[in-house]
Amino acid sequence: MHYLGHFLSLVGLPYAIGFLALCFWWRWWLLVPAGLVAAVLAKVEFASVNASDGAGAAFGIILVIFAMIGAASGFVASGVVLIGRTTRLQALRAVYVLPVVFILGFGSYFAVTLLR
Repeated sequence: MHYLGHFLSLVGLPYAIGFLALCFWWRWWLLVPAGLVAAVLAKVEFASVNASDGAGAAFGIILVIFAMIGAASGFVASGVVLIGRTTRLQALRAVYVLPVVFILGFGSYFAVTLLR
């Protein structure tokens, strides 16, 4: 259990950075290009880490994966908030959406890994 806490605190930082990078883009014309740039950067970084070798390669891949999941979660959160602002739904306000997507996005990796 002690190791799980260290692992969660370690991967939580790249996830939070990826999430915060895209969760506050509340204009469509800014969100879409930012999401495309994040996807290209994630692909380049993943290819770079995947091509490396050594003891830290697996560790680096895990960190990049969590940063990519965080960016995707932030993109989804911004999209949901934008839809909520357009339709004027009070349930889709940022104060409700951001924490829920943050938690669900972080847990998605573990849910997919455990269900495999």
